[in-house]
Amino acid sequence: MSASSTSSLKLSPPLPKAPLRERILNKDLLLEICDRISKQPERFTMLSWRRNGPCGTTMCIAGWAMHLAGYDCMADYAGWLAGDVLGLSSAQEPRLFFAVHWPAPFFHRYLIAKTPEERAAAAVMRIHHFIDTGE
Repeated sequence: MSASSTSSLKLSPPLPKAPLRERILNKDLLLEICDRISKQPERFTMLSWRRNGPCGTTMCIAGWAMHLAGYDCMADYAGWLAGDVLGLSSAQEPRLFFAVHWPAPFFHRYLIAKTPEERAAAAVMRIHHFIDTGE
């Protein structure tokens, strides 16, 4: 191409960046998790994603989200997908999935719980607070 032909070329303006997908909190799934861990507290723990024990498989909030949504809880992508299934932002995920990032009253209640029922009750309270406030 000659210099004159390149000067007549018009470059297209850059394409606008695609907006990030709006995240919509999956309240129905969060409430189903609350229901399940309330009815089966021995199958709930915030100490691991998923593990097998004498009472069957225990799961954390993210593990329950994956299980109830029909995904493999042990897949390498499970941690990323759990937040997506629940409609969480990357900033919200740790505040729900890691008890150490829960607001102090909920974390303290979980820590001092002596029974699976007390731990499940603390998590249910945490989830309801999260639904109500996003925090």
